[in-house]
Amino acid sequence: MRTGEANELKHKHIKRFRTDSTQTITLQITVSPQTKTGARLVLPQQSAVEAYKAICELTGHTDGDDWLFCAKDGKKLKGFYKTLDKMLDEIGLLYDENGDKRTMYSFRHLYAENRLRQLGSTPQAFDLLSTNMGTSRQMIEQHYVRKGILYDEDLISGVSKKDIERVRRLDAERDNDE
Repeated sequence: MRTGEANELKHKHIKRFRTDSTQTITLQITVSPQTKTGARLVLPQQSAVEAYKAICELTGHTDGDDWLFCAKDGKKLKGFYKTLDKMLDEIGLLYDENGDKRTMYSFRHLYAENRLRQLGSTPQAFDLLSTNMGTSRQMIEQHYVRKGILYDEDLISGVSKKDIERVRRLDAERDNDE
C-alpha cells in the first residue's frame, strides 16, 4: 500500500477472513476511493494479522470509524515521516548502503521485490502483484525486472529459480567463512 492509502484506513476497512485452501486467518483491506488509484482490495502478507492486533492494542481505538493510525486521543495522524526517520535512525537503518535515505516508500519497494522473488518471474506473478499494489504490470516490469532485481540473465538463460537460490546460499556461506 502507498503511505496515503494506509493513512486513510479506518478499522471498518479491515476484515479478517479464513482462506479457502489453508483455512489460515488473514486480512482483507479495502482501500479508500479517495486515494491515488481509488478503491481496491488488498491482501497483505500473513504477518499483517499480528501487526494489526498490536496496533489495536496500542491505540485502544478499534471501532469501525476509528482511524487505524491515530494518536492516543484517537485523532488521525498526519503522516509517518518524522516517526519513521527517528525509528530508522535509532536502529542505524536511516541510510542504505549507497548513502540514500530510506523512506516509507522503501518498504513498498522491498515488498514488491520480495514478493516477486517468492512468486517468480511469470506473467501471473506480475498481474497478481500489480493488482494488489494498485499499479500496472508495466510499472512492475519497468521498476523491478528491468533493473535486474529478478536476475533477468539467469531466468532468460534457463537457470531455475531453485538453482539461483542455491548459488546465493553458497555465496553467503562463503562470505561468512571469510
